Formats: sequence, structure tokens, C-alpha cells
Amino acid sequence: MRTNVIVAFVFLSFFSCSSDDATCVEPTNLVTIFSDETRIAVGWSYDVKPASYTVEFGLEGFSLGTGTRYNIPVFIIPGISNGFSRSALIERLATNTSYDYYVRVNCQDGSSSNFTGPGTINTLAFGEGCTPPSDLVPDEITSNSIRISWNGYDEDLWDIELFEIGTDSLVNELAHKNTHLFENLTPSTNYQVKVKTICDEFFEFSDELFSPRLEFSTLD
Repeated sequence: MRTNVIVAFVFLSFFSCSSDDATCVEPTNLVTIFSDETRIAVGWSYDVKPASYTVEFGLEGFSLGTGTRYNIPVFIIPGISNGFSRSALIERLATNTSYDYYVRVNCQDGSSSNFTGPGTINTLAFGEGCTPPSDLVPDEITSNSIRISWNGYDEDLWDIELFEIGTDSLVNELAHKNTHLFENLTPSTNYQVKVKTICDEFFEFSDELFSPRLEFSTLD
């Protein structure tokens, strides 16, 4: 199964102090950030901005050196003094499966630390992860409003986008329960609405978690 790795930001332990220490020491505090059915996010602690990280992972119990290894670039965290990334998001994994992972630091002087690990993390069984809302329906439509509801992942934050068909008009609102009322709409007008699950910061910008669009028309 093909696996992609992308770097994701975690705002935990992202503050670091400048240092002239050239010793390439191991990262510490391997931590599970989240997992769903096919994705895992892991993080670690490190004090001095390195050149990059190497993450190696495989099925639980694999021998270091025989797993899948990726070089993870370091990203600066805007607006945070001496802030830089210390995490990775690994995608397209098997569901309901345990994985081990190791992390090493590749320092600015060209040397590399020893690997730290293993950390162990499990993907969820199918249906347990962060999934798009389903069964989006209009509960009540008037000349200037619509109330919608949906079924969805067991979270308390959804992003809702309402479009007026044929225009660039977009209304974007957040909901903390699986029903929402849009008001101040135009009578006899065609709209589309869609809802996205927000499970955490890694999925906040993912279009994969939007429901199918619901089309409706306000009354005269």
C-alpha cells in the first residue's frame, strides 16, 4: 500500500531557544498527536532548529532499518520566536493496525543523531475516524432562512458554507451542534450548502471532510 508523508504543524513545544551547541542529540518525548482510520500524526521535542528529521515506520515490532523511511523538512512557524515544526503526518495506512515509528535529527553541520523510539500508534477501525457529515437535509425553509441538520462524526465543531448559485456570494459559519440556522437570505433564490467536519487542526483545511452539497430554494 502506497504511503505518503506530509509535515504537519503542532503548537505544542514549539518554542525553542537559540543555541550554539553543534552536538546532534536525539529527539525526545515521542508523542501521538492523533490517529484516524488511515492517518497518524506524531510529534517529538527538540530544542535547536535542525536541517531536517528522518522518520522510519513500519508494522509494530519491525526492526529499525527495515521500515519505510522519509526525510521530513523543517518548517518555520510564523509569528513564533524561534518556532519550528516537530511533527509528521503519515497517510494512506491500513485501518485498525498498529505501527511503530522512530525519529532522528539531521543537524545543520551534516551529522545525524541516533534514532529515538519506538513509539507505537494504532489506526482506527473503519467508521471510527474523522469522517464527513452525512444525511444533510433541510429541516425548515422560509422566504429568508433555512435550518439544516446532518449526521456526523462525534465532534462539536463543523464548518458550514452557504453559496448563492450563480454568484460569488459565500456565507461561512461555524456550528457546535449538528443543526444550524441561516437567516437574512433572499426570497425566491437558489442556494447550495455543504458542511465540513473539523476534528482538529490537521483537518481544518481539508476538503475531503465536506458533505455533498445540498441545493434548495427559498420561498417567495
